Amino acid sequence: MLVYIPSINRASEQPTLLSIPPEYEVTLVVPEQQVPQYERGWRPAGKVKILGHPNRLSNIGQVRHFILEHAYPHKVLMLDDDLVFFRRRQDEPDKFTPAFDVDIRRMLADCEDQLSRHAHIAVATREGGNRFTEDYNENTRGLRVLGYNTTILRDEEIVFERLPVMEDFDVTLQLLRKGYPNCIINWIVHNQAHGSGAAGGCSTYRDLKLQAECAHKLKALHPDFVTVVEKTTKTAWGGNTTRTDVRIQWKKAYESSRA
Repeated sequence: MLVYIPSINRASEQPTLLSIPPEYEVTLVVPEQQVPQYERGWRPAGKVKILGHPNRLSNIGQVRHFILEHAYPHKVLMLDDDLVFFRRRQDEPDKFTPAFDVDIRRMLADCEDQLSRHAHIAVATREGGNRFTEDYNENTRGLRVLGYNTTILRDEEIVFERLPVMEDFDVTLQLLRKGYPNCIINWIVHNQAHGSGAAGGCSTYRDLKLQAECAHKLKALHPDFVTVVEKTTKTAWGGNTTRTDVRIQWKKAYESSRA
């Protein structure tokens, strides 16, 4: 399994990379004009590599497609660059404690194992992590830590490039509707170190207008499973911001493939 971290405008801060034990090979995928900045910031050597993608790739959907092409035919794990990890507590499973290296090693091994049996996998988010406490979930939302069998995606002509954001939701729905269940690893969870809307990353180009456009496009691509809604955030997107978002019936999408 190959591990990639797409990044933009964050050469000086890499929480996800620092969370991964040093023996794992990780590739930072950045705009080619920013490669020198990342080289100065991280001095890539040994297990950390920096891969520049063409400057014409302007959004995360296009960058994820570039990663899939580069990783083919291997299994691939893509992690957002701003993550921190937490392990579910055994005494109180609806609560969490910070993850250690041993937990991250187990998580990476589990991702690779699950990808030997699934076309797509993810690691659960801490948000809402108290509502489902089993070690694994299936046929539901995945984001930020995403794994794929690149051979299946190519054979099934699954693409990320249809949307500049919410591209991960689109790919999950494409796969579920074709009958490929996903596995969500739930004994360990992640959260964003600085919350949605922090400088760099998708915030470089994503605004409320683009968010709304992609929500409606996702609805058009998957009309039976996506509902467009308005949400007001408490902290993300600068706090107290109303944005257009989606509500998705993931399990219904998978069941539709079995009808």
